[in-house]
Amino acid sequence: MTRTLPRRPLLISMLLLCAAVQAADPPKKAPSVGDGKGTGALLTRDQLRDCLMREEGLKSRHAQATQLQTSLGAEQTELDRLAAALKEQAGSVDLKNAEAVAAYNAQVQSRQKLADDYNARAAQFNAQSQALQDEGEAFRKACDNRRFDDKDAAALRSGK
Repeated sequence: MTRTLPRRPLLISMLLLCAAVQAADPPKKAPSVGDGKGTGALLTRDQLRDCLMREEGLKSRHAQATQLQTSLGAEQTELDRLAAALKEQAGSVDLKNAEAVAAYNAQVQSRQKLADDYNARAAQFNAQSQALQDEGEAFRKACDNRRFDDKDAAALRSGK
């Protein structure tokens, strides 16, 4: 009985299947309403309420995006470490030992599944980050550097 064993280039090509995904950066700072010393027409109380609510939502989503980006960065580091270990191990796999080849291929497939999962989460993060940036820009146009009554702001912030 003869067995066909994988060739070394196949092992290496399986190892290098996953390309690194660059996660988009969320905005460096969440936008805020400001100090009310801006220009343009004075915000009405309803407009100010809307701006303050949008500001709170943006700050919350910005914090979540930053946390997710940190998590994705750690995952990318681990994937890179696994890729380097598998690449190093590829040269020492005994191609005449079917069990050793199968074990190595299983490790490669396991890393590839992790990489595929990471790529899907990174793509989702990139889309969310772009949406957050777009929402921040819309917020800046509507609310940033706009004048408002400090008494209205204090009342709205205190829940009145």
